[in-house]
Amino acid sequence: MKRRSPRLLLFAALPLLCLGASQAMAAATASPSPVTSTSPISDDSRELAGLAEEQALLTRQIQRLRQTMEVLTGRLEAEGRTHAVGLLRDGLAIIDRRAETSEGLTLDERMGEARDELTGGQWMQSMERQQTVVADLESLLEVLLDRQDLDKLEQKLEQIAATKEALANLSREQSDLQRESEEFEASLQQGAVKDFTEGLSELQQAERDLLQRTEASGRSSTTLERERIERELLELQQAEDRVAELLAGWEPGGKGELAEARAELELAQDKERAAQLLEQTAERLERTAEELAADAPLEGGLGQMKDALEELKRAARNLGQGNAEEETSQAIAEATASVTQSQAELRAERQQATSEGRSDLEQALGERAEELREQAAALKQDAQADMAAAAEQLSQGSEPSPRAESVLAKLPEGAEAALGELRTQEEVQEFLPEAIAGAQDELAELTADLMEALDRLGEASAKEAEAAADPAGQAGQAEQAEQIKAAREALAEAREAMQASSEATSEAAQANRQSGQQPGQQPEQPAGETAAQPPTPPSTEQSTEQSAEQAAEQAQASAEAAAEASEQAAQAQAAIEAALEALDAARAQAPESAESSAMAEQQASLAEQASALLEQLAEQATSAEMSPESKQATQEAMAEAQAAMEQAQAALEEGKTGEAAKKQREAIDAMEKAGQEAQAGARPNSPEEQAKAEQLAADQAAIQDDLLQLAERLKKEEREDAAESTSDAADAAEEASEAMESGDTAEAQEQQQEVQREIEEAQDALKEEEERYQQLRQEEALLQMTEEIQALLEMHQGQMAELLEVDAARAGRETPSRAQKLRLRRIAREEETAAEKARELEAAILEEDSAVFAAAMSEVAGDLERIALLLGPPGERGAGEGYDSGERVQALQSDVERLLTWLVDALNEENERRQEEAEKEQQEEEEQQEDGETPPEEEGQPDNRLVPSQAELKLLRSMEMDVARSLEQTLDAWPELVEMAPEDVDPLILEDIMRLALRHNRVTELFGEVASKLGVPMADE
Repeated sequence: MKRRSPRLLLFAALPLLCLGASQAMAAATASPSPVTSTSPISDDSRELAGLAEEQALLTRQIQRLRQTMEVLTGRLEAEGRTHAVGLLRDGLAIIDRRAETSEGLTLDERMGEARDELTGGQWMQSMERQQTVVADLESLLEVLLDRQDLDKLEQKLEQIAATKEALANLSREQSDLQRESEEFEASLQQGAVKDFTEGLSELQQAERDLLQRTEASGRSSTTLERERIERELLELQQAEDRVAELLAGWEPGGKGELAEARAELELAQDKERAAQLLEQTAERLERTAEELAADAPLEGGLGQMKDALEELKRAARNLGQGNAEEETSQAIAEATASVTQSQAELRAERQQATSEGRSDLEQALGERAEELREQAAALKQDAQADMAAAAEQLSQGSEPSPRAESVLAKLPEGAEAALGELRTQEEVQEFLPEAIAGAQDELAELTADLMEALDRLGEASAKEAEAAADPAGQAGQAEQAEQIKAAREALAEAREAMQASSEATSEAAQANRQSGQQPGQQPEQPAGETAAQPPTPPSTEQSTEQSAEQAAEQAQASAEAAAEASEQAAQAQAAIEAALEALDAARAQAPESAESSAMAEQQASLAEQASALLEQLAEQATSAEMSPESKQATQEAMAEAQAAMEQAQAALEEGKTGEAAKKQREAIDAMEKAGQEAQAGARPNSPEEQAKAEQLAADQAAIQDDLLQLAERLKKEEREDAAESTSDAADAAEEASEAMESGDTAEAQEQQQEVQREIEEAQDALKEEEERYQQLRQEEALLQMTEEIQALLEMHQGQMAELLEVDAARAGRETPSRAQKLRLRRIAREEETAAEKARELEAAILEEDSAVFAAAMSEVAGDLERIALLLGPPGERGAGEGYDSGERVQALQSDVERLLTWLVDALNEENERRQEEAEKEQQEEEEQQEDGETPPEEEGQPDNRLVPSQAELKLLRSMEMDVARSLEQTLDAWPELVEMAPEDVDPLILEDIMRLALRHNRVTELFGEVASKLGVPMADE
């Protein structure tokens, strides 16, 4: 759960708002007397005029504040600070609100009215209006400070608690109904359905037992290992077949037809692009001519010409970088000249602006457009001729290569598509040899692993032959071992052929690269080698002849190496096929064990039982007992189980225990499905069963009604997530009721589970919202507690200052004057009032489960009560001689001040800590949302206490240190106390010492409570 940031920094806006609120309050509380003087400018008039001027200042300040908030809204919205933006918009809504109670006036409009009323002498009406302004300003301040109303939060929490209780009751009712439905469905599974499910359960168990025997038999012999090797050999064979296909499609040294076709296709592509550009230019000219005919402004045509010139110049640059024909370049140049001329004529016509000139220019533009279209048609025709030449080069007779065929297939789509396919084929031919060689190397490594597996299998077969009891078994096992050895030798040949194919492919690729070098180009040097000295450059004619000869030789070598690679791949294929045949022969030579025969017979028997069970269900189960859909699904599942059993039987007869085990598992899964379908299809048959189904449906409908009402209440309370889940639960409850009424108990139970799941989701949503409101309540309570204790501290400090004045005025006199007594009594009443407030705060803090802070506040209240007694007159409630303003009372006041200061500092520190944590969490959440991540859900319950344990421990430490300090001060003042008996000590001093002892004991007790909460063990003492 994410916590809101408790404050929003509005930079200059917030201080301005606070200033405006204080000035508005001052104006509202001002109450000048009515104007009675006839003087033009009386004292009251001057006061009203001053107030009116201050009201105008406030109006300007609220307007500036509104502007500041609007600017901040845009800035913070750009930064993605959604919560801060929401606060600002809520604040703007308060400023712009037109409530009926305020006569439909906004905040600044009411300020203006208040000023006019002051100016007109209507000061009572102005003061009433100012009071509404002050209330709105306070609301605005609370919004911008993100303050919450504790009463509203408590109300929200009460609503959530009531809703949670209602959901919990519905969840219990749904659970009870679901249990009844399950019991009812179990009671329906009688007769043929019950007989079928019981028989099916026995058949499933028998199939599981047979599966265990099959797996154990395979593990105890070499069967499973042999089957695994066969499967991997088949995969190896398929991979080698794919490599052979790639080799068949590779044509080293055969780039000639592609290279020749490339030049033709590039020329055709240039012509197609130039033709398209000419047609576009013609369209621009025609469009401009139409605008001339419509007497439209010439700026549009000039813009068309400018765009056309830019595209033509760009095309001319691109053609200059390639090998375009002169015809194409000339067409672009002519089009450029035509557009340039048209542009100049348009500019001239714009200056002259004559109707005859527009008509002549219109005709000229049309003629130029027609010429461009004719040139474009000619270029297209030439492009078709170039593509026909490319097709002839690619065909090379009646049998084009596969790569040439792929390019030919793209020719109908245009030169650009065909050229793209040609480049793709060239890239494929470039990198195909490396891929083939790498694949052969990898397959050779896999073959080596299979050879090792065959060695292990041969050793195991030899041991089985030695352990065979009868001669026939020994002979069969020995023959099996020989066949395995033959398979291993065949794989060795396949591995050698793969390696040879890889080497030949690499050699062919190297020769192909060397044959493709340009005349006079030096062959590539191997890595790490350099030529001893640069060769003497031959003459141009000699170089050309030598290069041609070398290219021919390299091409021939490349073709021979490629043929060798294909031949070796074919040998590898044949060797793998031989290995598979040898393994097949080894499996045939394996002696048929009695165990395998017995398992095959048992599997056949189980297949017959499955068939009989299926026939029994078809004959006995009536439509009243099972739904037709369920009956059909059950029969289909049983047919699948029977077919899998028959396949497992055939595999056991062939000695393929691995394949048999696989089919047995399929049969078990199919029977499991059949049982579920049969149970799901049970229907109420008798009148009693029908009545029970209707009663369950009615109970479910009642729960649905309650869920709908609760969903409506949640919508009104604006709890969207919980409302949606509750509404979905109601929909599922409706479907469950309908299914139960129709007799489909399986569907009803499925929907009942959905109801329970949706209710749980609604409960989770309410729990999250409750935690959020609890934390908001704690934040607001912490803020209010801090403010109240701060106010108490300031009130007490005021009484301390006044007491110092009174004591200084007494100048050591034992009896104060009458005026001084009155002042001391008033100070005593104020301190007594502060003590009552401290007791209220103590109770409030105890409710927040903060015992240490409550104890500190209790000590404050006790000291304040004693101060009040000491300051008051002597008597029943007095202490000592009364009217004590000396050091003793002042020391008590200092203790109170110190404790209150610690409390305020601790609460402020906790406020700052929570604010920093909230800002950090909000920033992390925004970063996660920007990255597309889902924020992780926090585990555990939030700490809803007013302050954490670490804050209480800090306060305890300060309190204990204060006890030690006070004790040291007492001993410094009266060192003789160490040697005096208690009865000889001054009662007042003894009372102070006892107070310190009680404080120490209380700190010790509180520390034990905190340690217990934290799980820290304490010593017995």
